[in-house]
Amino acid sequence: MKLAFLLIALIVISLSCKKKVENIVKSVPSMGTVEDWEMPSARIISYFIESSAGVKKIRFKVKTSTKNPNTANLVSELYEDNAILLLPSTYTDSGINTKLIIYCHSGGGYVSETSSEVETDIYPKYFLSLGYAVLDVNGLPKEYAEKNKIDMGRHCGSFIALREYINAYNLVVKDYNIGDVFLFANSHGGLIAANLVNLTKIPFKAHVAVEPQMSLKENTWFVETGKLSFGEFNRLQNRANIIKIYGMKSVTTLGELLAANYEENKVQKYDPFKYVLDSNIKYRVPYKIINTKDDNIAYYEIAKRFVNFCVTKGANVVLSSVESGGHTSEARSGIVGSFKIYNNSYNLTPTPYEVASWFQLYGGLPVKTF
Repeated sequence: MKLAFLLIALIVISLSCKKKVENIVKSVPSMGTVEDWEMPSARIISYFIESSAGVKKIRFKVKTSTKNPNTANLVSELYEDNAILLLPSTYTDSGINTKLIIYCHSGGGYVSETSSEVETDIYPKYFLSLGYAVLDVNGLPKEYAEKNKIDMGRHCGSFIALREYINAYNLVVKDYNIGDVFLFANSHGGLIAANLVNLTKIPFKAHVAVEPQMSLKENTWFVETGKLSFGEFNRLQNRANIIKIYGMKSVTTLGELLAANYEENKVQKYDPFKYVLDSNIKYRVPYKIINTKDDNIAYYEIAKRFVNFCVTKGANVVLSSVESGGHTSEARSGIVGSFKIYNNSYNLTPTPYEVASWFQLYGGLPVKTF
């Protein structure tokens, strides 16, 4: 008898999961750019849920394309890539909706089929403890990065990553009880985060970036750091990624890489710093940048110029300066409290608290310490 009940329960769970997948596979309306017509219908093509101490981890795949709208002769390929949605323990399918943070990971981060930066970094852990859902995508398919000998985490704010974020967001808001959406970026993720504000219709309530790269031309192109994953250069791997992703003149040696010319016509609006300044537009989302003055990866002077320009246009953009510390995700030292997530306790440091406080100002969840 017990075995019969168990079999019935398994059948019910299987049918429920199948129905969920079938619902997800439906096409969704776009919150993207005018280029979306080039893409096949966005849909989740695989779906896996696991639970960890009340947090649901939903791993799925989204489609993307390598087509550069600025380069007619560049070969375009379609890929599937990894995405992850983390739902807090307070999430429910009906009733009060859950606020979402789109998380744009660092150049050393990624979303694989089994792990991701959003599962290990202190920021998403704190966001989840407050009751936010957190969404991230890989941004550069592993197969594409391996084939082209470039780093997987450094998607350089590109159209490839932009399509992934748009598709993932569209799917999540369609199939889950999601409300207001906020935007967070870490380091290299600053490029794609600003492009999500500039080039999509996603209704962000507020945006925060910690040590963000803001310009491909004036910052990322010159960063000296070497390869992290599938890249081939021990210097200027960011530059190598830009060249390959955007279809600039190819390089095969370090000497050629050092002498390479930045081809602005291949990038255009995907450099957020240049786009905002050249377009003379008002940045549409309240934005706080937290940056150390001696950062040699995300240049402080670029952030300062960006903020000053935005302020002249009447935008709510502020720079939270830290005197020193270099390039770090923990710009301010100290402990302001603690929090719990995944059945573990963590020290709460000032920078995550500052980020969540900015979100709270614009309709986000109340900050808490324990």
